[in-house]
This record gives sequence, C-alpha cells and structure tokens, in this order.
Amino acid sequence: MGSGASVKIGNRTGSGWTDLSRVIAPPPLDRVQSGIATYQTADGERYDGIGLIDVRTEAGKKRFIGDVVVLSAIEGLTPSTLVGFENHSGRTFLGPNAKPLGKVLKGHGNNGSDHREGCIQGGVIGTYMHGSLLPKNPHLADHLIAAALSRRGGGALSHLDDSAELAAHGWILQRAQRR
Repeated sequence: MGSGASVKIGNRTGSGWTDLSRVIAPPPLDRVQSGIATYQTADGERYDGIGLIDVRTEAGKKRFIGDVVVLSAIEGLTPSTLVGFENHSGRTFLGPNAKPLGKVLKGHGNNGSDHREGCIQGGVIGTYMHGSLLPKNPHLADHLIAAALSRRGGGALSHLDDSAELAAHGWILQRAQRR
C-alpha cells in the first residue's frame, strides 16, 4: 500500500481485528512472507488473509465473554494495564512475526490457553478487547495518536484531563479482581 492509503475494515464477525485475516481485493499488498494469516471456520473451511498480521484463527465451540485485563507489552505505557470486554469464539494463535499486545491477567484473550491477548506487528495492533476500549484506556489512545503524529513528522499531544477515563479503567480493574 502506498503512503497515505487507508484500509477500512468492517466488523462482520464480531471481532474486527480478525477481519484482517479475510481476503480483500486489490490493491496488491506486501504480504508477510512467513505469515500464516488464515481463518478456519467451524466447518473446516479456510480463508487466506491479507497478510498484515502473522496470525491463524480458528472457530471455537465456546464463546469467551467477559471482562479482560491485560498487562500491556507496549513499552512505557502508563498505566501498564489495559481493560476491555471480550465476546468471541475465535481461537487466535500468533506466528513468529507477531508479538502479543499483552499478557492476560483476567479473561481468556486470544485463545483461552496461552495467556496472550491481541497482537502487535509493525504499525498494526489487533485485539479482541472492545467495550469502549479507547475511552477506558486513554493511555493506549494517547500512544496510538502519538505514533500517528510521529509518522506524520512530529507534533506533541496536548495534555488532557483523563481522570474520568482512568477512573473507569480503575473501576474495571477492581471489578475484575472481585470476580
């Protein structure tokens, strides 16, 4: 994809980041050379992805529903936790080119077994967390905006009062500990 191009991906499966593993028509993209980037339905049908992220997703029999708390792998993120809500039956496994967004402290994450949530690969971040993800994690929103500004040549974020958003973040952390 060229500079300034954008890809808009709908949320057809209930977990928008795994839509990155669906086939999308041209323009041609640089695919992950060793990437898996597939989705397999419960019936065994396989779909190749566009190769932006090195993941393999399979349909699971049981839905994972509930709060998620993750210790973020993003260096320097403060607070270091991310909170959200998951509602998915996909079982996603990371290939060697994708790194986890974080370690699951509460919830199921990518597949319910490896304690990983989401992925980071290059400039792409994918996650099963939703439920007002960015408002409840203003530090992640700031990280994404700062990365976009840096890519465009700089500029600093103005300080905003995130106390209400961080209070919501803290409330989800407390609720998750009680369950």
